[in-house]
Amino acid sequence: METVACAVCGGNEYDVLIDKLEFCRGHALNPRGQVLHVNEQPVNYQHVCCRDCGFVYINPRMNQAETLEFYRS
Repeated sequence: METVACAVCGGNEYDVLIDKLEFCRGHALNPRGQVLHVNEQPVNYQHVCCRDCGFVYINPRMNQAETLEFYRS
């Protein structure tokens, strides 16, 4: 996983809007069926909102090697 800056303004400050693992646990969903896994580890996507410009994006995200491995498997 890699932490990234906002693609619009380059800002590094953000607020978490949705934490995927917490969302699944809080709604009694099966995390294994609702969350992506890489190498048997859950990938926790957080939807965040940039404090500077309001752009919503995923942070942290899988890096290039993790993305390639995910799609290969």
